[in-house]
Amino acid sequence: MDHRTRKPIVALVITIGVALVVLFPPEAKTAQTRASIWRRSNDPGGLGSTQHWSRRRTQTGAHQCWFVEVLSHLADAGFVSPIVMAWTIAALIRLGTGSATVAHITAAGVMPSIVASTGASPEWVAMPLAPGRCFFTRQRCWILAGEVVLGTSTKDTFKTWSLLETVISVAALLIVLLASRVTAG
Repeated sequence: MDHRTRKPIVALVITIGVALVVLFPPEAKTAQTRASIWRRSNDPGGLGSTQHWSRRRTQTGAHQCWFVEVLSHLADAGFVSPIVMAWTIAALIRLGTGSATVAHITAAGVMPSIVASTGASPEWVAMPLAPGRCFFTRQRCWILAGEVVLGTSTKDTFKTWSLLETVISVAALLIVLLASRVTAG
């Protein structure tokens, strides 16, 4: 293998070139489309940013689906605290996708409708999103660190780390609930 292909920049350029050729349909292979993609991907607020994802979600109406309406009605009727609902949504998305970032961004996109329908404080509803996204974390780097540093098995490290993160997540939810009650009165 040539020494130039081991460089990250060269690998990135090759990957972008292959992606442009393989992934785009013929009508998207114009120089103007490629230039637009290149500009937007290099823009700090471009394709990979949270702001872009948030704009797209709002433009497409993804934040106004039937599921969000059901959750809004449940919270508005008082069946579930908006704080507990925010944590639960983030935790369930985390369990389903395995991605803390996706869980946080998606749960944050769902919550404005619930805040609007319940009149809950947006600050208190936003706080449990971070602990919710950490629920039952299974970080590979910590599992490997447990094996190397502590000499524990993968199974034991996985159980210990996941339990630790779950306890921290639930404790943080309880702290947010308590603090919201204390400051409300």
